Amino acid sequence: DGFALAVDAPTTYDLACQATDATEAFSGQYTLVEIPACLPKCGKDSSELIPNGQATVFTAMGVFGETVKGTVVCKEGFSHNYGETDEHDHVCSTGDGTADSGIFTCGDSCPKCNAVCTIPEDDETFSYSRADNEPIGEGRKIPQGNNHIELTCKNDTLNLVGARFYSCKDDVVVGHNDEQDPTCEDTPICEHPIVIEGYTSTFNNLIAGEKYEVSCNPAHWFDAKTARDFGDQTSASFHTVAIECEGGELPEFVCYKGCQAPDFAGSTYPDINDVGKAPYEMNAELTFSCLDNEQIVEGAAKATCEPGGIASPVCGACSLAATLVLALIPIFLL
Repeated sequence: DGFALAVDAPTTYDLACQATDATEAFSGQYTLVEIPACLPKCGKDSSELIPNGQATVFTAMGVFGETVKGTVVCKEGFSHNYGETDEHDHVCSTGDGTADSGIFTCGDSCPKCNAVCTIPEDDETFSYSRADNEPIGEGRKIPQGNNHIELTCKNDTLNLVGARFYSCKDDVVVGHNDEQDPTCEDTPICEHPIVIEGYTSTFNNLIAGEKYEVSCNPAHWFDAKTARDFGDQTSASFHTVAIECEGGELPEFVCYKGCQAPDFAGSTYPDINDVGKAPYEMNAELTFSCLDNEQIVEGAAKATCEPGGIASPVCGACSLAATLVLALIPIFLL
């Protein structure tokens, strides 16, 4: 009891009949061809110590090599970082080799219990709240994280200019990283646009005339309409556009997984998508054709949209000498 075969270990083993020193009938002895290893089990309360952790709760015991989810409970005044789950994978290891001495370990993926911050009390200028609209808990405590404390102006006739969000930093200081503190002004502003599969240059509120830079995540692109409406007519507009604040609500931007149109001096089929898709969707196949009687001299006439992009060929004119050589080869073969 307290031991078990390792996870995924076979439950049946081959036996070999071996002769013994005895000579009478049926005096042979069965021996295992492969000896199974019975290893210590991991109990529900057997886990490595997490710094500033109070306990790790498991719903089941484990056997060596088995992965079991455990809920890590932090001590008072500590918490997992904002947005992180308290459930983590733990693997049962051997412990000291005695029964039920296995230890659940989490290696490099161990969760951290970090000191929490206190959301500032409202002052004469600003009100402070959680950016996720969840109620502020007892003691106004909040885990460490970025841009998860939202500021609003106490005077609702004024607009907040500058840092709209504060962070709980690893030194347990609540604040922002801008050179200037936010202010409440009687001036038109814009809040940062929502970007799906992308990001903006800042989460701050900008005043009319200033610009947000909106960019896509790797392997994601704006559709052709977005690049056309907000870009500068270059291929870079499929990845990054500059949006000027005019004092109103900005549109939502969506980046789509796929490929940008290849840089090819010829024609491609099919043409790029226009709305609601990347210029070319993942795994789309393109056919290249050269212009002005040129031919493909490097690369292939067909290519597929892959995570690294679309490999485009090179067009060029065949030389007269090469053409003559190719024409004469059949004659020499006669």
